[in-house]
Parts: sequence; structure tokens; C-alpha cells
Amino acid sequence: MNTSKAAPRRQSPAEVIDGKMMRIIFFGLTVIVAMVGLHQITKADTLYVPAGEVTDEAMVFIAAGPHGDISVRDSENELLVEYTASAGGLLTTLHTVIGRERLRYNTDPSEPVIFRIRDDTKLSLYDPSTGREYSLSSYGRDNVAKIRTLVLQ
Repeated sequence: MNTSKAAPRRQSPAEVIDGKMMRIIFFGLTVIVAMVGLHQITKADTLYVPAGEVTDEAMVFIAAGPHGDISVRDSENELLVEYTASAGGLLTTLHTVIGRERLRYNTDPSEPVIFRIRDDTKLSLYDPSTGREYSLSSYGRDNVAKIRTLVLQ
């Protein structure tokens, strides 16, 4: 009867690397889950505030009609512009984003917003009811030009 113990099996280099990679992946996923959890617990909000001094601004009301038509009115309730649902473009998108954020912050959806021009070149939209400001520079020249004409009237 053979009573000698067999030597422990050595791991191949591939098995060692696989084990290390699995630990690295596990550690990375743990860090990501911790960061997301911390963000959700603290309700941290990352806001972008455009740089530069405000050179012009206009307070307006953006409203959607029953068929998706978008209207923009000034502070005296004068109609500045009205677009059909298919032609609303950027204003339709802004109305949707503002509505979603106001729902999230539980604020009045009919409050005005402020279009701002900074340093005579940068256009942004500020929502006083949520405190959020959106840079509009990335929406294309034509869209920004339409809104600039509203602000400069």
C-alpha cells in the first residue's frame, strides 16, 4: 500500500492570470457599484454653468398645445413665435427637458424660463424653478440663430 501523498498540482500560468484578472474585474465592478450607490444616496447633481458674463437675457414662457404645437410668449404674454409639432425642433426638445426636470423637482410646469446670451456669443437656457442652466451651443447654428432673434427682440 502506497502511503505517500501526491504533490499538490501546480497552476499553469494561464490559470494564474485568469485568477488575477477575475479579482481585478471584481474590484472594478465593486468600485463602480459603490460610486453609483453613493451618487444615488446623496442625490448629487452635476450642473453645468456656462462661463462668461450675461450680456442679454429674455424671460419667456414655453408652452405646448394639445397637438404638440409649441408657443413662446414674453413676460407680458405676447406671442413671440408659434410652431407646429413637426416644426418645433429645438423648442420642442427644450420644453420636454424642462418639463421632465420640473417634474423631478416637483415645481410648477408653467413657470417662465430665461434665455441668456453670454459674452455676446454663447446662448443658454436658465430655469429659475429648478436652478438648472443648459448650454444651447451644440444644437446647431440655425436653431441657435432662431432663439437669438427671440432674445434680442
